[in-house]
Formats: sequence, structure tokens, C-alpha cells
Amino acid sequence: MNKLGGEFRADAQIGRQNLLAGEFYQPLTPNAYFFVAPNAALQSYPINLFSEGVRVAQYNVTSATAGLDLGGQFTKYGELRLGAWPANSSSTWTRAAWTPAHRHRPTGAFVAKVYVDQIDSVRFPRSGYVGTGRVFASQTMLGADDQYTKWDVDAAAAASVGRHTLAAGVRLAGRSGTRRFRSTTSSSGAASCRCRATAPARS
Repeated sequence: MNKLGGEFRADAQIGRQNLLAGEFYQPLTPNAYFFVAPNAALQSYPINLFSEGVRVAQYNVTSATAGLDLGGQFTKYGELRLGAWPANSSSTWTRAAWTPAHRHRPTGAFVAKVYVDQIDSVRFPRSGYVGTGRVFASQTMLGADDQYTKWDVDAAAAASVGRHTLAAGVRLAGRSGTRRFRSTTSSSGAASCRCRATAPARS
């Protein structure tokens, strides 16, 4: 779109989860090591509530976000982004045993994202590694109701010896912070891992 290689990226999804998102990626230098990326997204999705195996309510969530990311490219390795993300979300109870209600919940956060990609193939990797990490720090100074931090890391690697390949991955996530209307501070975390080995069939 311009001499520095600016480009507009858009994503759309229709179904149970609806999404419309756009981003203008603008390098700040000719080598594209640094960039700025204003972005916006509109999405909606349902959350079902169950009691003794019976759905008693459906929580329809609609959120609109707009943010600005500043980032840098690690040459061929990946990229790092730091951004501010003021946002607004609203939700409506439907198909419920309770009186339908509408709730507006303002949110806003600082976001850090890192992406590394040195895998040789997405579908059938034989060597290399790939990973993403994200920190979402909800801040009342940006209009959020609650102040907390949540993070997640997803990484995978593959190695081959001859015609044999071993691939493994791990996913970690956690959260900590203080609710605005509570006096307690909570923290939690979760982890999962996966492993796969492949070998050619004997003829």
C-alpha cells in the first residue's frame, strides 16, 4: 500500500462464533524491523449454563475492541508486540429461567505478544520449533472493572533421526490479580503437554 510495505489484514468468521477483525500493519523502517499496527475487532459468541446436565441459560456475549500495537521483527525468527487495548463488552441472558438482563462490562488492558517460528512444516514437522506467548494485563486506568493479569504459552518442537521423527508440545496458562469488588487476591494456573512419534511403515 506504500513504499515501506504497509498492508491491511482482515479476518471474518461466521457461525456459532462470529468475528470481524482488521489490522493495518505499517513498517516504520525499510527493513521492517519495527512496525506499528492499529487494529479493531467485533465478535459475538454464546456461553451455555447447565444445571444437573440441563441447559438453563445462554449467555450471548458481544465485544468490540480497538487497540494499537508497537512491535519488532526478530529477522527470520519471529516478532514481539506491545500494545494498549481499551475495549468494551456487553452480554444478554436469553432462554433462561431468570428474567432476561443486559450487562455492560468495560474492559481495558496492556497486551504483550511474542511469536517465534523456526519449524520446517506446519502439517508434518520434522525439525525446528514454534511458539507463542501472550500476557494480558487488565488495568482500571484503561477503564476496566477488574485489575488482573493472565498469560499463556504454547510451544512445540520436532526432531528427526533418520526416517524417525519425535514431535512434542506444551501449553501453559495462569492468572493472578485482585477483583475490584473483592478484597482477596487469587492466582491459578494450568498446564498440558502432548507428544507424537512417527516412523515409516515397513514395506
